[in-house]
Amino acid sequence: MHLGEAGDAVHVIGSPELDIHGANSGLTLRDVQDRYDITSDDYGICVFHPVTVHHAQLQAFDTG
Repeated sequence: MHLGEAGDAVHVIGSPELDIHGANSGLTLRDVQDRYDITSDDYGICVFHPVTVHHAQLQAFDTG
């Protein structure tokens, strides 16, 4: 496998998360813009996924 996993230890089971994201939410883009007071049609989307498995190493970056 790509990250060094033993092939017999990897089981492809699908992605329920993607199924949820692919489903129609019933909201329109205008609904979302109104909810978050987005007045421009010039916008972008950013997805942020923090690293949560290396907590000990992340303490070095704590600025608080």
